[in-house]
Amino acid sequence: MRIAKPHQDELVQKVQKWLELHFHEQFSIEDLAQQFNVTLRTLIRHFNSALNLPPNRYLQAIRIEAAQKRLEETEHSIDVIMQAVGYQDPSSFRRLFRKKTGLTPLEYRRRFSRRL
Repeated sequence: MRIAKPHQDELVQKVQKWLELHFHEQFSIEDLAQQFNVTLRTLIRHFNSALNLPPNRYLQAIRIEAAQKRLEETEHSIDVIMQAVGYQDPSSFRRLFRKKTGLTPLEYRRRFSRRL
């Protein structure tokens, strides 16, 4: 994960590992906090302290990076990729993708696809 920076926060490390495996599933940040037996406020505070961003932005970054990889390496449709990385709303996905990459998913695929 490109946005991860070194830190010693054990809670954040555990959550990061879990998110790397489960990013494609549907869950809220509140569910995530509950799973790790902390309050939402505690989870957000730990993420902000360790990574300088809240857990929802971290999750978005993981999902967008996974979408980028799939756009580069597969010929799956954008909708299939969007759902595979955990998004249900196409407009939200496209907006977040463009915000992170500066390109629409289609433009990104045209520029970076490794397939012929």
